[in-house]
Amino acid sequence: MSPVREIKQRLFLSAKFLISLNLLFLLFVIILGILFSSEKKAHQVTSQSLRDLNISYVKVQGEKTSLEKDLNVSRGEAKALTTKYNSLSQEKTSLQAELKSVWSSWRVEITKTERLTREKNSKVEELDRKRTELIKRDETITQLRQSNTKISQDLEETNKNLNEQKRNNTLWSHLKESIEKEMKEYKDKQPSQIRDQEKTFLDSLLQVLETGCDFTWELAGGKCFFFSSEKHTWEQSRDDCQAKKGELAFTPTETEWEILKKAIPGNSKDFYWIGLTDSDTEGSWRWVDNKTITINHWLNNDPDNWTNNDTKPEGENCAKMNAVEGGWMDAFCDEQIPYICQTMAAV
Repeated sequence: MSPVREIKQRLFLSAKFLISLNLLFLLFVIILGILFSSEKKAHQVTSQSLRDLNISYVKVQGEKTSLEKDLNVSRGEAKALTTKYNSLSQEKTSLQAELKSVWSSWRVEITKTERLTREKNSKVEELDRKRTELIKRDETITQLRQSNTKISQDLEETNKNLNEQKRNNTLWSHLKESIEKEMKEYKDKQPSQIRDQEKTFLDSLLQVLETGCDFTWELAGGKCFFFSSEKHTWEQSRDDCQAKKGELAFTPTETEWEILKKAIPGNSKDFYWIGLTDSDTEGSWRWVDNKTITINHWLNNDPDNWTNNDTKPEGENCAKMNAVEGGWMDAFCDEQIPYICQTMAAV
């Protein structure tokens, strides 16, 4: 290779090198510019962040100061609360001791109250028992007074009847003697002319004087009984007996029942009204003198208060007695059958 060509070639290579170098320098400058711009922006951002941090620091510093003040206040309050808590704890301990004392006293009072309550209940029960006894005693006294009044009235009535009977006995005695004397004289004077009717009348009159029972009445056990042939209701029968100065027959004792049973005419199918009824109180059978029955001669399942399939809702409230057996049956009071009246004999 010739020197000139070599020089040219070297120069060409130098120019190419310079161009490359310039290009590298330009690239470097560009990179520096970019770096500078980035750094500037970063510096601006950092400056802004620093300013923000300063502002935040100042703000935090103020908040710290405020919090320190609040902390000091809270510490003061906490100290005050601690002091108050200690005081309250002491008061609590004192109150607990006082409550324990009050509770003990209260338990003592409760025990005393329970004992007093038991004693009160016992006294109340005893008082109720005594009150019940007093009520029963008052009822008994009232019943005794009523019985005494009734007995006094009955005694007075009996004395009155006895006095009347004594007077009647004297009268009957004189009358009997007079009639017997008159009959004897009448028979002596006119023995063949005495008419049968007069004889029957005089014989009946003598029977009345001897027995003390009215005509058509029969004497049995010191009482006169009338056995009707007519049939009436129970009420009508009682009215008729009272009109005859008597009462429907009643037998409060076994002896009187036995006397009446033997005196009743007829057979066991013949029934007569007697003075026994439960019209006032159902099931409470009483004699017409208002005394309760103390003997029992009911037949079969009587009294059953049969209502005849509810056609007679009042039931069977009057008693009838049969002949021979002397048994009782309850019956409808409007049934019409014969009846028995009774009264005391005049002698």
